[in-house]
Amino acid sequence: MATASSSSRSITSMFNPKVSESAIKAEALWAMFVAKHNIPFLASDHANILFPKMFPDSELAKQFSSGRTKTTAIVTQALAPHFLNKVTSELRTIFHTDALFLSECLTPVWEIAVLGVLQPDKAASFSVDTIIGLAKRFPQLDLADSASLDQLREEFIDFTLSPDLPAPDETQVHFQEIECWSTIQYYELNQKVGLPFKPATMQAYVNGYTDTVTKDRLSLGSLTNTSRNEKTESARRHIGHGVQLSYVCGELFVDCLSDYAVFIQSKIVARALGLPPLSVMKLPPGGSTKIFSTLEFSKLLHETVADGYKATFDLTNFCSVYLSFIKGWGPEYHRQTVNGTPCWVEIQMHGPLVWLDKVLIELGPTTKITSKS
Repeated sequence: MATASSSSRSITSMFNPKVSESAIKAEALWAMFVAKHNIPFLASDHANILFPKMFPDSELAKQFSSGRTKTTAIVTQALAPHFLNKVTSELRTIFHTDALFLSECLTPVWEIAVLGVLQPDKAASFSVDTIIGLAKRFPQLDLADSASLDQLREEFIDFTLSPDLPAPDETQVHFQEIECWSTIQYYELNQKVGLPFKPATMQAYVNGYTDTVTKDRLSLGSLTNTSRNEKTESARRHIGHGVQLSYVCGELFVDCLSDYAVFIQSKIVARALGLPPLSVMKLPPGGSTKIFSTLEFSKLLHETVADGYKATFDLTNFCSVYLSFIKGWGPEYHRQTVNGTPCWVEIQMHGPLVWLDKVLIELGPTTKITSKS
């Protein structure tokens, strides 16, 4: 990632009082872009020259003046403290703890703050996930040793994802994470293609290339289908880099790495947002969003258990996420269901399904069925 020593100059002394507020905002956005996308600070020296040439009619481009020294100062003296406050504030709220605990689990302070710059949208809404996920994704940050991360993760799950779920006999069933977090099955129209893919890492990729399937990558281009039609073949050629799936502490995020949008249906996220359960969201290239929340599922499960076995069993439908490449579906399209799209995957969340099975067993129906029936 981009690293540099903080300048001894005050950051306020680096801004020209005659420069517009819009130019200052542009420089701050550029600094965040540099940090988030792992761009060397040295590139800022060239941006000063490049932007006015790219946009010769823009007064804003002419006012932009943020070389490597200034960009470094904005990141370390402005953005980093801002996101540090967000992270530490949320951790104190979640764990009801003090700064001593934070300093033991998360060091050094500057690098924690940079996490907020790398993933500002996720840091603001779910900082614990961001910290743990990025600490493992970027080991060079040296945020904490593995023992501290595992302890933080266990305490977080125990605090948020284990509400007491009373069965009729008052048995309590708690959520437990399992090593294999999902099964991903690829489809073309209504036909299952290839074997189920079970990621062996917390980050997994689904792309359109012909590479061999590995523990963290499903390459759809390598899968054959003798009944594949021309429209499906055309769509497959545009999948490209596909998507990145990141699973951390019961939360599943997706990043669209393709040059084309992907379409997602997640009943649990739709419910959390107050949308109809069959809503389909479009994620543009470069976009990132949460597509599953075990915390939200735990709330729904807790509310539903009192309604009996049948209502609880129906929650099986909330444990899968559907994602299509290139083509969407739903009320705005002539394709009304996901199996009308040429290329799509179903992502089954193992932890919630196993949890649901345990609850169903405790509820004890007349006819013994589970979420896998």
